[in-house]
Amino acid sequence: MSIPPVSVSVVMSVYNGEKYLSEAVESILGQTFGDFEFIIVDDGSMDGSAQILAEHAARDGRIRVLSQENRGLTKSLNTAISHARAPLIARMDADDIALPGRFEKQVAAFDANPRLVGLGTAVATFTDGSANRRTRGVICGAEAIQSALETRNVMNHPSAMIQAEALRDIGGYREKFVTSQDYDLWLRLAETGDLDNLKETLLRYRVHGGRTSDTKNAHRQTIYSVAAAADHFLRKLGRTPSDAPIDTGNPESVANDLLALLASGLPKGEKKKLMRHVLRFVRRVPVISGETRRQLLAAARPHMSLKDRLKLKLYRI
Repeated sequence: MSIPPVSVSVVMSVYNGEKYLSEAVESILGQTFGDFEFIIVDDGSMDGSAQILAEHAARDGRIRVLSQENRGLTKSLNTAISHARAPLIARMDADDIALPGRFEKQVAAFDANPRLVGLGTAVATFTDGSANRRTRGVICGAEAIQSALETRNVMNHPSAMIQAEALRDIGGYREKFVTSQDYDLWLRLAETGDLDNLKETLLRYRVHGGRTSDTKNAHRQTIYSVAAAADHFLRKLGRTPSDAPIDTGNPESVANDLLALLASGLPKGEKKKLMRHVLRFVRRVPVISGETRRQLLAAARPHMSLKDRLKLKLYRI
């Protein structure tokens, strides 16, 4: 018997997420738009996540649980995507809360714009035990997002809905990105069609203690996000970026890509955008050698604005 098609495939990865898992799952099951399948990858959880998922799947036939050894978020998302049947793929994290109208409004936006390949929303951040929320605003409009995206990530990944065909055409998530896999994805998707955001807050994004203060993770995040940007500018030059794993303990490959870009024929306006990533890399990645830092600064100085130079003085670089 053939399985009837659905409009949306929701993909979620879970690793030891028992504390908030039911709340996240129920927020999806409670959507006003109900024509979806819910593909959840249990990424080697060692807590009670598997039992929680089994109980939900027994109650709602839209849920499909895939179990695997721990492989990390990027590979887990690709696993889920490989099983997705719908023309639209919605992201969800195992500790966040989707507001009831999220899918209904996102599907309507895709119906209205055939060029749309990715759509995020504004989100409200919150912490356990606190009623205080801070809305994380968004940039709207494909042209504005295209421009801003070259300097920073302007899409809220857990709120995203993506056109499945476009996602598969670019190869899904690149597995060299352990983190910042979303930034790399948005940069590649934006090369194929429109990205946009809905101004309305349609997801509550849970912030855990230490999430923003973990220095080691912040350094790693910077390395991967700068690598994603460097790969984007390399593609603009017609070059094929490497898919080799990034050594975050010695990210010389990222530094070498930045040096090559600074010495390239990249247009002046593009190099101005690249400078934001170069300066972030120099400021926030302590593991690069002093010699590499000096080479990057020497190559970057001819392209620096007055504001860039003042920042270097401020940070005593």
